[in-house]
Amino acid sequence: MEVIWKKPSDAPALERGKDLKVWGLVDFHKYSCKWGGLGEDGKATRTVILEGVTRRVVELRYSNTLATQDELTYFEEHSEFPSSAPGWLDDWLNEDGDHCGVHGFYQQYYEEGGMYHYEFNPTESGVLQTSNNWTGGEPEMILLAWAEFEKPQVPDCLPE
Repeated sequence: MEVIWKKPSDAPALERGKDLKVWGLVDFHKYSCKWGGLGEDGKATRTVILEGVTRRVVELRYSNTLATQDELTYFEEHSEFPSSAPGWLDDWLNEDGDHCGVHGFYQQYYEEGGMYHYEFNPTESGVLQTSNNWTGGEPEMILLAWAEFEKPQVPDCLPE
């Protein structure tokens, strides 16, 4: 089974309310952090230093689970989405009960009894990446390509 890699800009055509598992070719960036003197705001300065980049194939998801403004307004008034809304929108409520849908690639992970996710957001140059405050906005993961998550065939014989 040959894997066909696609550019991140060639995103899957996905019906609204759906979520799809895909393979992602990702560069993982590893950083260290050094603390220095005081900055202009009187707080300690922090320097983020790139230590290395590792390329991996990982399981990602692509989602089209954003709610429309009308659906969000209905949700605020009735604590549920209208019956005309895609059913998957209910699965995208955070701990505070707010809708946090995604339209794009993301990686989900489990921690302390909950499910969380890193969204791949476009930079000004169009690169899809994740970042956070700890890295000072530097990329943590950069999505280079994606492929369909294909289930392998049942083999004719088992390996010996």
